Amino acid sequence: MKSILLGLWLCVVVRVMACGAAAPDAKAPEYVAVANYANTPKMNSEVDLLLRKRKHIEAISVGSAGVTLSVRASQADEARKFLAEAIKTQGLQITLLNADGKIITPESVLESGKGK
Repeated sequence: MKSILLGLWLCVVVRVMACGAAAPDAKAPEYVAVANYANTPKMNSEVDLLLRKRKHIEAISVGSAGVTLSVRASQADEARKFLAEAIKTQGLQITLLNADGKIITPESVLESGKGK
């Protein structure tokens, strides 16, 4: 589990470093949380395999009890749809969040296509 968490942490650090320092007048990208799940070895490995298919899920916050997945605000709808499809097809125990951080169902995301 420690190696998975270290790998996730390094992934986030490498992506942040690759972006470099923003110019003083440049606006930093806005990130929004799109999903969270329990911080368990089984879920970490399943979600890690899933995220290898989607590179735009960039920010991962790891706590002792849970993990939050975040994306740039402009890609949130696409990410929610991708995760909703994974929940339905693979049976993953991921909780989807709308733009306000409230829990939404995979069905509502897939029906609306927006995840809001």
